[in-house]
Amino acid sequence: EACRQATSGFVRFWRWTHARVTEQPELLPLTSLRNKVAERDWKRHVTAAKKHLPSELRIKSDAVSTNSHPVIDVGKPIAFEDAASAKGPGFFVVEVLNGKDPKEAMPGGLRGKLTFEVNGRKVGEITQPSAGGEYWFACPHAHNRGGASLKAGRNTCTFRGAREGERDLELKFDVTVDPAERPERLFLDRGVEEVRLGDTLPRLCLEALDATGQRFDLDPRHVSVHLKVGGGAELELHSKDRKTPLRAGREPRRVAFEHLQLRGKLNLSSSARSNVRPATLVFRYEQPQSQPQQQLEDLEMHVQVSSGPVARLDLDAEQTPLEPGKPLPALELHAFDAWDNPATEETVRLSVAPEGSLQLKDSEVVTDSKGKHKLKARWAAVSSAPAVGNATVTFSSAGVSKALAVPIVQPPAARVELVCPDSVGSGESFELELVAYSEGGAEVAVPEIDLGALQLAVAGSDIEPPDYTWQQDGLRLRSTCSVIGKVGTITLTLPPVAHDILSTADAKQLQLCAGAAAGIHVSEQEVRNGSEFTINASVVDSAGNKLETGQYTWQVEASAPDELYVKAATRRCQPSPSLRACVCTKRVLSQSTPHAVTIRATPTDGAPTLEEEVQLQLRPAELPSQIALYRRSDEDVLPVMGRIQAVAGEMLPELLVSLSLETGEEHRRVQQCQLEVSWQGESHKRHDTFPSDSRSAFLVSGLPASTTAGVHKLKLTLHNFKAAHATADEQRKLAATLKASSRSKTVAEIDVTVLPAAPLGLQLVGDEVLSLQDDTIVTDVDLRLVDAHGNVIDETFDVTVTLTPPATPPADTESTTAVLQQPLPNSTLKVKRGKLKLSTLRLSNYGRSGEYSLDFTKADGSLAGSVPIAYTDPAEEKADAERLRQEIARRQADLHEKKRLCGEATTRHDAAKRALADAQGELRETEAEERARKKRQVSMSFDEAQAKLAETQPPDEAQISEDARRLGTLLGAMEEEPTVPLLLDDEEGVRRYTRAEVDGRPLEGGAVLRVSQLEPGKWAVDEVTRTRHGDETCQRRGVFDYTADAYKMKRAVVAGASLCAAATTRDARVSAAFLALIGGDAVALHPDVRLCELVPLLRDYGVRALRAPADFAEEVSVDESTGLLEFDGEVLPPGAKDYGAAYLVNLVVLPDGAQGAALRRALWGAVGRTVVVDGDAGLMLNYADKFPHLHDVVALGAHGGTAPFDAIRSSIVQRLPRADSVMLGPPSDPQAAQALCGTAAGAVVYETKLVTDYQQRVDELQREVEEKQEEHAAAEAARLEQVQAVTAATAALSRAKNKRKASGGELSGLDPATAQERPRQRRRTGGTAQAPN
Repeated sequence: EACRQATSGFVRFWRWTHARVTEQPELLPLTSLRNKVAERDWKRHVTAAKKHLPSELRIKSDAVSTNSHPVIDVGKPIAFEDAASAKGPGFFVVEVLNGKDPKEAMPGGLRGKLTFEVNGRKVGEITQPSAGGEYWFACPHAHNRGGASLKAGRNTCTFRGAREGERDLELKFDVTVDPAERPERLFLDRGVEEVRLGDTLPRLCLEALDATGQRFDLDPRHVSVHLKVGGGAELELHSKDRKTPLRAGREPRRVAFEHLQLRGKLNLSSSARSNVRPATLVFRYEQPQSQPQQQLEDLEMHVQVSSGPVARLDLDAEQTPLEPGKPLPALELHAFDAWDNPATEETVRLSVAPEGSLQLKDSEVVTDSKGKHKLKARWAAVSSAPAVGNATVTFSSAGVSKALAVPIVQPPAARVELVCPDSVGSGESFELELVAYSEGGAEVAVPEIDLGALQLAVAGSDIEPPDYTWQQDGLRLRSTCSVIGKVGTITLTLPPVAHDILSTADAKQLQLCAGAAAGIHVSEQEVRNGSEFTINASVVDSAGNKLETGQYTWQVEASAPDELYVKAATRRCQPSPSLRACVCTKRVLSQSTPHAVTIRATPTDGAPTLEEEVQLQLRPAELPSQIALYRRSDEDVLPVMGRIQAVAGEMLPELLVSLSLETGEEHRRVQQCQLEVSWQGESHKRHDTFPSDSRSAFLVSGLPASTTAGVHKLKLTLHNFKAAHATADEQRKLAATLKASSRSKTVAEIDVTVLPAAPLGLQLVGDEVLSLQDDTIVTDVDLRLVDAHGNVIDETFDVTVTLTPPATPPADTESTTAVLQQPLPNSTLKVKRGKLKLSTLRLSNYGRSGEYSLDFTKADGSLAGSVPIAYTDPAEEKADAERLRQEIARRQADLHEKKRLCGEATTRHDAAKRALADAQGELRETEAEERARKKRQVSMSFDEAQAKLAETQPPDEAQISEDARRLGTLLGAMEEEPTVPLLLDDEEGVRRYTRAEVDGRPLEGGAVLRVSQLEPGKWAVDEVTRTRHGDETCQRRGVFDYTADAYKMKRAVVAGASLCAAATTRDARVSAAFLALIGGDAVALHPDVRLCELVPLLRDYGVRALRAPADFAEEVSVDESTGLLEFDGEVLPPGAKDYGAAYLVNLVVLPDGAQGAALRRALWGAVGRTVVVDGDAGLMLNYADKFPHLHDVVALGAHGGTAPFDAIRSSIVQRLPRADSVMLGPPSDPQAAQALCGTAAGAVVYETKLVTDYQQRVDELQREVEEKQEEHAAAEAARLEQVQAVTAATAALSRAKNKRKASGGELSGLDPATAQERPRQRRRTGGTAQAPN
C-alpha cells in the first residue's frame, strides 16, 4: 500500500525476526520493486514469525519455594500476619510464553524490562530474567507508610512487559489478604477535658485501626470503659455498659459510649489550691481467648472533674434589728452539690422582699474554690424610709433557694439640717425649715427645743440683725425671716444654745440679691474744666445695692443751662434701671460758682419718682510749660543743674525727660508725646505713652559721647502733646490753647562736657617708628601725652629718658649695642601741658641693628611713654643685601629646574591620554558587541518600576468605532478553514468537517467520500459508491466555498482583528497619537495578499490597510528578552531620560507569537522610528533641534486633552487632529513587557520588563542546574564505588567457597551449571526483585 501511494522517494525495510534489530534499515528505491508478494504468503510469513515472539505473561505455579524465597500461591488468600511481616509474604515468579501452540516458555525473556505494580503503585522492574527465563518479584508487605503495599481485602497485581513495535504484554490478577484479627491502635472521635459531677458526657465513639492504618471492625463485647482516680476521691462511673455499635454502609463497626456520668465525693482538702480532681477514662480492648496475641495497649482520656450543680445552700448569719439606713452585718454563704461537695464557681442570685426595703450592693455573687462566698459588711443596707417590720433577702441558684429575715425598727434623731432657698432679696421675707434625720438618713421628728432660745446667726457684708419667728409644723420647725444687707453670699448658722443636736446642723450659704427700689446712686467724680464727662446713675435699694432689673425712664437737668450742656436733657431715655449721660462745659467756668445736675427716675409701673441732685467739683486745665531733666543715679533720681559730663568714647549718662506745669510741678496727665533728641548732628526720635502710676518721663539712653574732648550741645524737643484721660473735645481745646500760646513745641538745650579718656602715654607726632643709623642726627622730635582717641591730656611733670637695646641672641657674644648720644642718658626732661619736644636725637657706638626703645619714666617710677627706634648698622645692611642676592639666584635656578620637570610630565601626560583614548575606543567597541547580546544595566529596581507603573494615568475605557466593531464581529465569527456539516457517525451526530478530514474517508457499505474542484475557489464533496458491475455512483454531500468575503478577510488580516481591537496601550495619549498618525483605525495585511481584492471590502468597513513587510530593515532588530524594537542597537532613542522620549512603536502592546510579530512589522512600516516626547510643543522643538537626525517627533501634551497633537514630520511642523471617539483598547496584561507606562519617561520601555531581573533568574537557574549535575555526578561515583566493592566482595566469597569445597565436589542441591550461573544472575537483576539462592 505504501508503494502504491508513493510517487517518488525511498522506502525503508527492516528484517522482522525475533532477534533484536541492531543494523541500519535497508533503503530501496521504489523503481526497483517489480514483483508483488502474494498476500497469503505474507500472512503465512507473519504467522510463523509471531510464533517466536513473546505473546503472553503467566505466573509460574510450579516454582520451587525456599526458606529465603517463598513462592506465593495466587489461588489462596494471604494471612494478614504474613502480609504485615517485615520480610513480606514472599515472591511472585513470572515467565514469558511465545506464540506457539502449545505455548512454550522463552528462556531469554523479554527484550525490554518487566514492571511490577500493586494497586496501581509501582513496586519494581527487572531487565534480565533469571535462569530459565523466570522473573522473581518480591511482594511488598502491608504497611501504612505510603508507597506500594498490600491491604486487607482484594489487591490487584499487574505485570507489564514492553515489546518493540507492538502493544505491551500485561498480566493482571487479584490477591486476597485476610482481614486483621486484632486492632493495632484505638482512638476516639473527640476529646473531653472538663467534666462536672452529675452531667452526662457527650457521646464518645471508639474506633480502631489495623497495622496498615485501615479501619478495624470492633465488637462491642470486646471493648469496655473504666474509671481511674486518685487523691482520695470516691468517684464512680455510671452507664458504662451502655455501648452501641455504629456502622455507616459497609464500613467497619465503631462502638459508641452514651450517657456516661461521674458521681461521688471529690474529698477536696481545705488546703487544696484547685477545686477539681484529675481522673482518667480507660478504654480497653479485651483480646478474645481464641487469639493468644499480646494484649492491646489501653486508650486513656484524662479529664478534670469538678463539683456538680448546686443542691443545697447554707447561711452563717445573725438576725439583728436594724434601723433605716443601717448596713447588714457580714455573713458567709455555703453551696453544696448532691454529694455534699462544695459547689465551686456557682452563681447565686439575691432578691429582696418587699421591694425597695433593702438596698443590695450586688445582685449576684459567685462561690469560690471552697464553695463559699463571704459577704462583707455593707453588702446590703436598710433603705432610708422603709416600713417597720421584717424584710427578706432570698439567695437562689439552680432552683435551690435560702431566705434571710431582717427586722427593721424606727431610729432616734441623730442630726438636724437647715433648709432655705438658694437666693433671697435684701429686705424680702423667705421661709426657713429645721429637719431632723436618723443615722440611716431617714427623716424623723425634731427633738423638743425651746423655741424662744432657738437663735439664728447671719454672717455677710453690712448685714443688719435678721427678723425671724420659729413654729412647730409636723416633724419640722418653720420660720419666716428677712435679711437686709449688701449683695453677696450670706451664711446662716444655728448656735447650739437651745439644744446640743443643733451642733450637727451645717451652715447654709445663700445668695443675697438686690431688693425693692429706694433711691438713686450717682458715682462722684472730679470734672476737668473745659472737658466732657459722663454721669453714671443707678437705682438702688435701701442697702445701696444696684437693681439689675426694672423699667425706669430718666431725666437729667443742669443747674446752669447756659454754662453746662447735657446731651440727654431734652429727651427720654429707654426704660432701664441705670443711666449713662454725657455732660460738657461750654466755657471755662468760675471756680466760685456752684454747679449741680438733677437726675430723676420714674418707674413704668406707676410707683413714685426717685430724684437725686449731683454736685460738680471743677479742676483747672493742665498745660505743659517747660522740659524737666533728671539724671538717674544708683540710689535716686536727681535733677540736672547746668551741664552734664561724659568721658570721650563712652556713653552719655541716662536722662529722664518730662514736662512740668507753669507752677513748676511735674505734669502727670501726659498720654502721648514725641521726643526728638539732636546730638552730634544726628536726630533720634522716640514716641511712646507716658506711664500714669510713676514718673511721667522719657528715658534717654544709649547715646555715645564724642571722641573729641570739649563742650557739645544736646538739644531736646517735645511736641505732639496729648493729655491722658481727656475726651476728643478736651484734646481739641488743649491743642488750640497750646497753639495760641506758641507752646506746641517745648525745646531745651544742655551743655555736655566731654573729658579725655585715660592716658596711653607719650607718643610721636606723625611717624610711629624712628629710623636711625650711627651718628645720624634727628632734630625737633615732638611727643604728646594722649588718650586712646588722640586727645591731648593737659598735665605737667618731669621724666627721665633712657635707651633700651634689643634682646641679645644667645650665640652672639661679640657684638655691641648702640648708645644714646643726645640727649644724654638718664637726663631729666619736663612735660608741659601734655607736650614734650626733643631738639636733637642721635645714637652712636656702631652697635648691632635692631629695634631700640626710648623710654620716659616719671619720678614715681611709672612709665610715661616709650618711643620705638629702628636702628641699622651699615655693615650689617651690606651683608643682608649680599645674602638677599644669593637667595634670589638660588630660587631662580630652582624655578628653571621645576619648569624642565613640568615639561617632561606634560609629555608623559599626553602619551597617557593617547593610550587612554585608544583603550576607550576598544571599550566602546566591546560594549557595542555586548549590547547586541545583552541589555545594559537597568537604573531602577523592579519595585520602583511597578510603583511608577501604578502612578501613571490609565487610559479611558476603550472606545471602538462602529465600523471597527462590525469588522471585529465578522472576523471573530468566521472559521480559519471553510467547513461543511455532515452526518458520518451516528454516535457523534452532525458536525462540521474540513476538506482534509473528508477527502478519501471510507463509509459503511463500501462508499468513499471524494473531494473535487467545481470551479476556482469551490470544491464539492461527493459520496462515491461502486456497484456490482464496476460502475461508480455519486451523491453530492456539500460544497467548500473559498470565495466568501469573510474568508478572504480572515486569511488576509494579521491577528484576525483591526488595530483598535488587537493593539493596546497604557496611556490614552499614546493611543490618540498613534491613530492620528495613521489616520484612524486600520488592519494589517499579510505580505502575500493582493491588495486590489481587499480594498473594496475595507472601504465598506471604514478602515485603512497597512502592508506588513516580510522582515525589518537592517538597522532594525527585535530584542529577544523584551520583544521591543531596537533601532541601531538601542531600544531607547537618544535623550530619553532628559526629555521622556520613546519610540512610538514600542509603546503599543501586541499579541504574542507570529501574529503579534507580523502586526509589529506592519506598525513599524506605518510609523517608522517616530519618537514621542512627554511634553508640550516647546520641549518637542528643543528635542528636534538637539537630535536633527530623528525626522519624526510628536509631543504628547497633557492627559485628557482634545487639542491636536504638535508634530514634526520630515522636518516640517504639523498639527495632527485627534480621531473622534476612537482609541486603542486597554492592556490585557499589565505585566507584559510592552505594557508601558513610560511615556513620562521612555526609560520605562526598557525598565518595565526589567531585563536584569530576567537574566539574573536565568543565571540562578543555570547555577542550580550545575549544582544538581555535580551532586548527581558525585552520587553516581559513590554508587559505582559501592558496586565495585560489592562485586569484589562477592568474587572473594565465591573463591573462598570453591576453595573450601574443592575436595568435596559439587554444592549441595545444585548442579555445577546452576552454581556458576546464580551469582551472575543476581548481578544482572535490578529493582526489588531477588533471585533465590
